[in-house]
Amino acid sequence: ILGADGDNMALAWPDQNDITNWTPGSTSTAASRRLQKGSRLVAGANLIHTANILWTDDSAYTMTYTGQRAAVYSTIIAGEKCGLIGPHAFFVVGGRAFWMSSFDFFMYGGTVQRIPNSDDIRDWVFDQLDGRQNWKMSAHYSSQHNEGRWHFVPEGELEPTIYVAVSLDDFSWTHGTLERTAWAEKH
Repeated sequence: ILGADGDNMALAWPDQNDITNWTPGSTSTAASRRLQKGSRLVAGANLIHTANILWTDDSAYTMTYTGQRAAVYSTIIAGEKCGLIGPHAFFVVGGRAFWMSSFDFFMYGGTVQRIPNSDDIRDWVFDQLDGRQNWKMSAHYSSQHNEGRWHFVPEGELEPTIYVAVSLDDFSWTHGTLERTAWAEKH
């Protein structure tokens, strides 16, 4: 759980053998942890079976399942100054995470790095983004086109009407207009 006990930077998990038991103790693996970089936890996602990524408004953390009673999860800062701009501004594909921060686009596949060629689109996005409505932003992956998209609200609008997309084949970027508040992968 993100924001455990009303603390915007705390996360908690239940006992491995009883998901209704959230109380830490000598016979329980339930625990909590407070992250340090940022002012609030924004979101988290599963990368692979035993590894997750967590974002604050400032940083990215990896959280790996260890299975050990003393420390069920190992939490390590993966990158600073690369936090998530909004709770739905990321997508995960093939064990890699892609996200938008408040100033650039990042990816994680073992290390945090800027998405290649984001210089080609960054100014276009951030010059018109309405930063007061980041919670309405969404990101999606299309397996049909092997691309990720971020839909966002531009200044003067009330809903997402603009998108930016990156090809995961060659990291080329495109943009356009399309009213979209949700996305479902066509199967």
